[in-house]
Amino acid sequence: MAKKIKKSAARATAATINEEARHDGAPEQKTEGVPANGEDFHAEAEAPVEKTASVGGSDDANAEPTKAVEAKTSRTGVLKIVVYAIAKDEAKFVDRWMDSMREADGVAVVDTGSSDDTAEKLRARGAVVVREETNPWRFDVARNRSIDHALAAFPDADVLVCTDLDEVLVAGWRAKLEAAWTAWTRENGHAPTTGEYEYVWNFNHDGTDGTKFMYHKVHAARCGARWTHPVHEILDYGPAKQEIVRVPGMRLEHHADHAKSRAQYLDLLKASVEECPQDDRNAHYYGRELMFRGRWREAIEALEKHLAMPTATWRAERAASMRFIANCHVKLGDRKTAYAWWKAAMAEAPNQREAAVELQWAAYTNTSPNGRPLPDWQTVVEAGAFAVAVTTRDMNYTTKAEAWGARPWDLLALGLWYTGRKAEAREAVKEAMKLAPGDERIKSNARLMGVEPGDDADGGAKA
Repeated sequence: MAKKIKKSAARATAATINEEARHDGAPEQKTEGVPANGEDFHAEAEAPVEKTASVGGSDDANAEPTKAVEAKTSRTGVLKIVVYAIAKDEAKFVDRWMDSMREADGVAVVDTGSSDDTAEKLRARGAVVVREETNPWRFDVARNRSIDHALAAFPDADVLVCTDLDEVLVAGWRAKLEAAWTAWTRENGHAPTTGEYEYVWNFNHDGTDGTKFMYHKVHAARCGARWTHPVHEILDYGPAKQEIVRVPGMRLEHHADHAKSRAQYLDLLKASVEECPQDDRNAHYYGRELMFRGRWREAIEALEKHLAMPTATWRAERAASMRFIANCHVKLGDRKTAYAWWKAAMAEAPNQREAAVELQWAAYTNTSPNGRPLPDWQTVVEAGAFAVAVTTRDMNYTTKAEAWGARPWDLLALGLWYTGRKAEAREAVKEAMKLAPGDERIKSNARLMGVEPGDDADGGAKA
């Protein structure tokens, strides 16, 4: 060939590690469909209570409710729906957050020690705010205090919605939640405990959804739910049976604050594992956090412990642990072992693309001993074919946006081209263009393969 096909952009020396499902880390994204900043929340609260408390240790999770002034509100629907949150130094998010929460009947916030005017801005917009510092810090204790505060401020609440100030509920959420909740109640003769809805954890650079999954931070006000675990906290319903209603169309978007540190997360996860050594979810998160910190051998050990736990049966999370182990081995220079772990992950969760696309990328970014690019084209093709055969994306937190964009088709096209399967390469590059119509490198490659952008434009890509 006179011209060389341009390789995939951002060639790395090793497979990249995607830090998904963190509390922080999503790129900022313009939000549409919410009222303009500055519109007052419709519920008027009494004069704010100036209260500072120090809450310490998990034993305080069942402490007496905060003696907040009860807010004067009126129901806007059949249910009384109250939003609650914790906040610290988040003044810049207040207007956007309150705009998106204004469909609720009330908003209650525990300020955990802001040095800025977060509390004042929230109160000015109608939220009921108290200040309580949790020492030593743990997310579950703080969130449980925010439940207590919400129920003290709004004792007749029916449904509680937990969000953070760097999140946005898309307009219309309240009507969708109320419709689903009341319909479920009529059908079953009693209210559900939990609402399930779409959560977008981050966004791609072009503004499309990145990692997204189903979320469960809506719950009945008095079902006994309490938050548990120092970090990556979840709701524990105790002896009550958790009954979930899906809320179609309800969507929560995360727009992370990159300025906030997550330095405390590893220590909190270590404490979580020590408190609940039988909890496989904590074990997975701990190993993943060690990987995020570049502590490769410790991460491998922790993740292998997760896989050995009798309770670690969720295939998607098991496959994620295997993928992380593979990434660690790449960082340690052992691609052979990494390949074996990626293939094990593909076998563990054959309905997911993620392991195959990571393997495909690792094969594409392979180098010779002297550091020269040496793609393993056969593995690029095999892993790519596996990936694109999976056509339905799971809505769980282990999925990765790049596995469902142009990457698998782009790399598959290159692999097919360089292994002599040029007709198939042309079909694959068409699919890549459909998923990334603005990518000039892919369009240039298509032309070099004899495909003009726009050829076979009809018929969607299999993403």
